[in-house]
Amino acid sequence: MYKFYEIVSTFLTIGGIGFINYIVTDKLGTTNIYKDSNQIRLGYCLVWSIIDFSFYLVIRNWLNHWIHGEFLLVFSMLSTMLFSLIITLLLAWPIHDLLFKAYSYINEKHHSKSFRLDNQTIWHKLLDSDQQVFAYVYDFDRKPLGYGIVSHYTDDELQNYGISLQPFNTSDGDQTSFSDMIKTIQKPDITKNYDIEQYIDFKQKFIIFVWKEW
Repeated sequence: MYKFYEIVSTFLTIGGIGFINYIVTDKLGTTNIYKDSNQIRLGYCLVWSIIDFSFYLVIRNWLNHWIHGEFLLVFSMLSTMLFSLIITLLLAWPIHDLLFKAYSYINEKHHSKSFRLDNQTIWHKLLDSDQQVFAYVYDFDRKPLGYGIVSHYTDDELQNYGISLQPFNTSDGDQTSFSDMIKTIQKPDITKNYDIEQYIDFKQKFIIFVWKEW
């Protein structure tokens, strides 16, 4: 019976604990795997499982000096689960940054234009900032949809985007028209003080102008 438990614990460690790594990295934002990409998700979990299983073998051999039988398997699996959680929290972002810096460096060597690769969605890269982000949203008919300071934003794996805007305290009029916005963002004093990007969403049919102070 112990041999059976040993086989089961080994399979659970190889195939199951890697999913903990995936959940943590997904919540931290270092992965961008769509719901229908099951094979990619499985492969990602298996890569992490190599690290988890290596730790499982080491910790089981070490605990074998004091614990035996089923308790050895239980403590080894629980220790591996805890290790999986901690190591992912500590290394997810450093590994992400290191890999994408390497990807970007190699790609720059093979392309004439310098650019940096990342796995974040355009929506996150557009709105993510340590400073205040100002947004002006219009529909495809160029009618105003809303404007203000970005307080929250959401997206999902199907690229459905949402945004919460806090009204300007100093604003006392309607949202700037689309044509006036185009004229405003081309003024030298504006471009000097603000980094302005225009994003067009062809799926949800909206246009957003994002202002960030330099």
